[in-house]
Amino acid sequence: DVDTEEGRGTSFHIYLPAASAGASGERRPHPAAAAGGSEAILVAEDEPMVREMVRNTLERLGYQVRLAADGREALELLRSGQHCDLLLLDMVMPHMGGYEVFEHARAIGLRIPVVFMTGHSVELAGHRFGSDTQALFIQKPFRMEELGRQVRRALEGRPV
Repeated sequence: DVDTEEGRGTSFHIYLPAASAGASGERRPHPAAAAGGSEAILVAEDEPMVREMVRNTLERLGYQVRLAADGREALELLRSGQHCDLLLLDMVMPHMGGYEVFEHARAIGLRIPVVFMTGHSVELAGHRFGSDTQALFIQKPFRMEELGRQVRRALEGRPV
């Protein structure tokens, strides 16, 4: 439910169904748990809620996460020598998009895997950049299990 009152703001009420833990009382593991690792991932995402959701998911999977609020901040982290095993880049961000970050990273000699996040068609995004990137794409909105699989797949593949 959403309640809006002029001059006072808006309140969102979210009602979730109750869930039981099962007969044994044990909680079931997160479906993406098998896709985890300990690598360092640089996440560049301009939307704070999405950025935090991605960070929480990746940290639950055991990854070390570095956050950037836009492309420029991501590039600054890369240039500062921060070690990263994977770039997880939003395609469209203020100041500098994900593909521009990727191109700058290659220009400074970094050859690490990349997963692009996009709200646009994954097929169109892939065709737009050609096969030279060897990147993976994940379409927003995505399930966290899918994010875990794509990240693991990119880390196990060859660098770009």
